[in-house]
Amino acid sequence: MRNYLFILLFAFPVLSFGQVEKLSLIETNKDNYRWITFLSQGDIDWLDEPINEVEGIAFRFIVTTSDIYNQMYIEKVTFGMEGCCKKISSKRELPIDNVFKLFGLKGERAGVEFGEWKSPTSFEFKIYDNKFLVEDTHKDKVLISKI
Repeated sequence: MRNYLFILLFAFPVLSFGQVEKLSLIETNKDNYRWITFLSQGDIDWLDEPINEVEGIAFRFIVTTSDIYNQMYIEKVTFGMEGCCKKISSKRELPIDNVFKLFGLKGERAGVEFGEWKSPTSFEFKIYDNKFLVEDTHKDKVLISKI
């Protein structure tokens, strides 16, 4: 019994914590809306007090496809009074090449599938059979972990 307890105590932390990386987002003004193959918006985070007429903020995860290759983007959208006046305030690329390098993925830069929003600033996605969690979409560098 002691041997099993010893194994569980030391194996559990190894199994429960995966690789976590910080990844810089790249500000972009590319007009690639005609290439969008997927778009999902997270919940709106309503502010207690408006800031420059902005009352709510949400983030969108976008996948574009050119030929067979995917690109990933995170947009910040703002809302005015009572949800009106939706505007894109920033658009940043989540570099798929860097995800492949950081996590040792092989193959074409394709196969991106959205999972679900976990919070207004975090979401899950898959590349082939590899599942990832992206956190801190409101920052210049996101945390990305393989789950």
